[in-house]
Parts: sequence; C-alpha cells; structure tokens
Amino acid sequence: MRTVAVNEPAPVITLAEAKEHLRVDSDDEDALITGMVAAATAHISGPDGYLNRVIGVQMLQTYLARFPGSAFRLPYGPVRTITSVEYRNGEVWQAIDQTDYELNGNILEPVPGVSWPSFSLTRREHVRVLYEAGYETAPFPVKAAIFLMVGDLYANRETVVTGTIASEVPMPTAVKTLLEPYRDYR
Repeated sequence: MRTVAVNEPAPVITLAEAKEHLRVDSDDEDALITGMVAAATAHISGPDGYLNRVIGVQMLQTYLARFPGSAFRLPYGPVRTITSVEYRNGEVWQAIDQTDYELNGNILEPVPGVSWPSFSLTRREHVRVLYEAGYETAPFPVKAAIFLMVGDLYANRETVVTGTIASEVPMPTAVKTLLEPYRDYR
C-alpha cells in the first residue's frame, strides 16, 4: 500500500493565530512565520508525519496491489469522503460505481451483496482510492502542539547556540504529550 498527498492540506492554524501566540504585531516576519507554521504542521501531519494521520483537510490517493479482503482500512484518517475507487483492467482504470461501496469510519467496504472485482495481477498497483481526509477543525491539543513548535522555531532560529553543548534535540515532551492521543499506531 502506498499513499500520496494530492494537494497541500488546509491550514490548521492561521497566520493571525500564530502571530497572536508569538505576540508579534508587525507584518515584517509574516513569510517566516507562515513557513514555520507549515514546517511544524508537515512534521506531524500527512503520510510522512509523526501522527500517521492528516490534520487539515487534504486529498489523498492510496494505491494497493489488490483489494485486501471484503473491507479495508484507509490510512491517515479521519476519512471524510470517498471521491473514487478504481481498479486497473488491463491498461485502463475502471471506476467502481459509488453505490457499490460504503465508508464506515476509515473502513471502505462493498455494500451487502456486492464484491470487489477480481483480476489477474500483472502490476504492483491495481487499485487506487481517492479520498478526502482530515479534520474540518483540528482538535485544540494538536493546534497547541503546533503553537509550541512554532514558538520554539521562532525563539531558536539556529540549531546550535554558542556556549552550549551540541546534541540532538528530540521533540519536546509537552508537544509529544499533546499529540499522543491523536497518534495512529496502525
């Protein structure tokens, strides 16, 4: 299974919220702060993020070798909607009618009396599912973790501070504690 982001996620916190958290009144560093928000969000959200889920609303596409049984879990939820389910029929992608499947939480399954199509495997990726995932409004603990990360980035603009012993800096405990209930280990 392989999942890719089709577009950039919706922002979890706005520039105005970040500036309020940082107590910044001028517009001089807007680009820098926007970049820090994006970096902190990317670190925790999406297919490559710490949480193993999407935070801001985003389109994802998952590719599979075959339909794995009658029902299967889509990664990086919460899954909001399914746009399309397709399978490769020779060289052509064939869409499955939306009335033939349903979404239950993050589980995609055919409706009763319908089965997923079968086909001979000639490629690594025969099935693709396009779907929207993420929160309409991110949980406040996740937003708080992003605020803390942005605050750290803003206050510490260098990786090493002169006069200190250099060491690898782990994710701060407060950030991990805030994020832990939202982390998907599956």
